[in-house]
Amino acid sequence: PLPPAGAIFKVYESEIGVLTATIAEELKLAVSEYPDGWIIDALKESARQNKRNWSYARAILKRWKAEGRGNGHKVQSGADLDKYRALYEQQKAGG
Repeated sequence: PLPPAGAIFKVYESEIGVLTATIAEELKLAVSEYPDGWIIDALKESARQNKRNWSYARAILKRWKAEGRGNGHKVQSGADLDKYRALYEQQKAGG
């Protein structure tokens, strides 16, 4: 089996796109910060929302960590999606 980072890299490339060295390092750091499975689920959720980038997936992870994950399989409401977008825009702006 692939090591955790290897599995995450594979999902990143299939769901988001080309894996750069910088993103690989950020993903490795995230493995130590978030529970097993969260990163892969966040990458898949990001792709489902057509926000195919690490920043959006990271915003999902931060929100799950701060507010609880719920069922972890899909965004529960439009309000949740608005929160993800707001956090994503804040991160893009450097906040």
